[in-house]
Amino acid sequence: MLAKLTTGVREYARTIHSTAAANSFAAPHIAPAGAAFGLIHGDHDPVVAFDRLYQADESHPSFEGSYLVAGVFGAVITGRSPVGLPAPRNDTS
Repeated sequence: MLAKLTTGVREYARTIHSTAAANSFAAPHIAPAGAAFGLIHGDHDPVVAFDRLYQADESHPSFEGSYLVAGVFGAVITGRSPVGLPAPRNDTS
């Protein structure tokens, strides 16, 4: 599954970057959040268990899943790794 997702994201990125260049506008950044979820799913010793990335409905991200996505977006926007940043407190549980 991760291989297909990664291939799809790369193909999408190529398409939008080509379109942007042809039309003289800046190409958007692509944040591979799905790939981050996929990496945790395939990790045999994850920091956070994969099932904790989703709410009870198994569709929407949990606090941990949202934090993972925020880290991916932050890395794409700033170009810096979020590894080592302090984790926020989850005061909603």
